[in-house]
Amino acid sequence: LRTALFSVLALLFVGAMMPTQAQDSQVFVEEGTGSGDGTTDNPFPTIQAAVNDVESPGSSANASAGDDVEIVVRSGTYDESADRPVNIEDIGNTDALSSLTISNADGATPEHNAGTDNGAYRFTSDASIPITIEGFDIDATISAGASSSNDDLLRTPDSRTAALTFQENDVDLTTSGDFSG
Repeated sequence: LRTALFSVLALLFVGAMMPTQAQDSQVFVEEGTGSGDGTTDNPFPTIQAAVNDVESPGSSANASAGDDVEIVVRSGTYDESADRPVNIEDIGNTDALSSLTISNADGATPEHNAGTDNGAYRFTSDASIPITIEGFDIDATISAGASSSNDDLLRTPDSRTAALTFQENDVDLTTSGDFSG
């Protein structure tokens, strides 16, 4: 009995000393659902609201420092001013996430309408955590003479590009005006 008890205690001690892996956290978004808290039954109404929530993992109910976070976006058209562009500003600056993925829900094709001269996603953080954006139908219009801060589909600091993956998106980019010069 002592040997068995000692073995159990030894296993518990060794298990407590093992490094923990990042947990997976999911935050949900559904167009037009009111204020929401990001849970599957009460999703955020905008992609930006979900990003704002997980940018501060120490105060987020949906993410903790070290988490691999997936923002799951359900079908709908995301074109309200809150999502023009989606600003990802403080990811990884203090209580860093391990990674951030913004993706479509299974079987959904959310449309992100970036409007004219807004861009779709803007990254202002130099943090090097991996960020992935996937599974969207993105529509944007860029007009000649647009300000340089608004003329890109994705705007990111040079140091951010190595950790950014933009995949499996259907991008429709329209131009208007004379770009010749």
